[in-house]
Formats: sequence, C-alpha cells, structure tokens
Amino acid sequence: MENSVFVGKSMPIADEANGPYAATLYCRPRRFGFTDAGVEALAKYLGHEDAMAAARRWYDG
Repeated sequence: MENSVFVGKSMPIADEANGPYAATLYCRPRRFGFTDAGVEALAKYLGHEDAMAAARRWYDG
C-alpha cells in the first residue's frame, strides 16, 4: 500500500495493511462506540460542557 497513511497505536494493523492481501477484515466489539456518560465526562474534563448538544447530534446520542 504505497500511497496510504496509517494512523493509530496498533502496529499489528499497520503490518497487516502493508501485507500481501488486498483486503483484511477486522471485527470490532459489539458494543463499540460512545456512551453519553463517556462523552459528557470527556467534555467536562476538556472544559467544553457547552458543546454537548452538538456532540449528541454528531454521535446520535
């Protein structure tokens, strides 16, 4: 994959992306995603409580 960029913390995925296969399937956990409580805690930690309405629209919370 000469013209691609990998951004992430998991080097095994980067190794697979540079491997000989045209496609690779990565399964994710069934409950993958954001919770309202998690997003609200992160917004509070970052000082962006006022952005919660926009965040809820973004992730359909």
